Amino acid sequence: MEITYDKEYTEELNRLLIGPDKPSVRRIGTHVTDLTGPCLRQSWGKHHVPQEEWLQDEDDDPMVMWEQGLQFERVVGGGETQVPKAYCPYCHVVSTVPMPTIFPDGSLEEVAKCTICRTRWIIGTPDFYRVVDGKRIIYEAKQTRKSQRQGPEGAPWWIEQLKSYMLFDHIANPYASNWGRLAINWLMGDWGSRKKGKRPRPPRSVVEGFRVTFDDTEWPLWKDELLRRKAIVEGKEMPPLNGMGEGDERSPAYDWACPSCPVGKAMGCEMWVWDDEDNEIIVGKKNVGGTGGDSGEENGSSALPPADPIGTSV
Repeated sequence: MEITYDKEYTEELNRLLIGPDKPSVRRIGTHVTDLTGPCLRQSWGKHHVPQEEWLQDEDDDPMVMWEQGLQFERVVGGGETQVPKAYCPYCHVVSTVPMPTIFPDGSLEEVAKCTICRTRWIIGTPDFYRVVDGKRIIYEAKQTRKSQRQGPEGAPWWIEQLKSYMLFDHIANPYASNWGRLAINWLMGDWGSRKKGKRPRPPRSVVEGFRVTFDDTEWPLWKDELLRRKAIVEGKEMPPLNGMGEGDERSPAYDWACPSCPVGKAMGCEMWVWDDEDNEIIVGKKNVGGTGGDSGEENGSSALPPADPIGTSV
């Protein structure tokens, strides 16, 4: 028997998943996902480090992962494309983001500033809406390799992302719904259940829905927190690792995130502990930056699948 890598067929499969080439819109605005992701420093770097300096691994093609997430979103959401909305903190108005700017060379660039006052606004695109009991409900779809074990509570940035889109709705309409929904596809299921002495569960895809409800008092507080983070991401100084808030160490929270960070090396982040040959930099018996987060040791887990706690939907 002989098994060989079929490059031609692999490229055909990728074309089928990703689709024909489409003109991409250069993303220069401040997005909800910049302010609710697990590392504000990375978001800061993406806004301040020229893209040609970003780390691009030769075998790193996130488009397949993103397209799979979009397919899941289209299935559960009905396939309707949502229009990006933007909140201007100066005008205190939520508007539809205008069509991208077209340059002479045909390239596209999103509109990053309010068309009235020229303040940089916050751009957000909920995955889809549905009308339930006469109210428009916001849904966020996530497809992830993160273990099902901790549920959505183990990914607070998902909750904050949904909360931000709902805040936009409340700014536009004070009577908007106080609850939204998460549709989650756990690609690996509860792979964190491999406890010593317990019957292990094989990785299997699971789909679950969650209802997330917020209190009326949370909206002004969350608006202030988003604006605080916005100032950090758009500021001149590289933020500290706990940039999410005082006593909040989620930035970064997981050691899986640092090796694939596209801007950690260019920023000189102390969590980037690999040299130009991708060898770990060791000082004494410790690496330079240290690691944190979700190793799975509390589960008695020895060989865990590759973890990707951030959902692949946009």
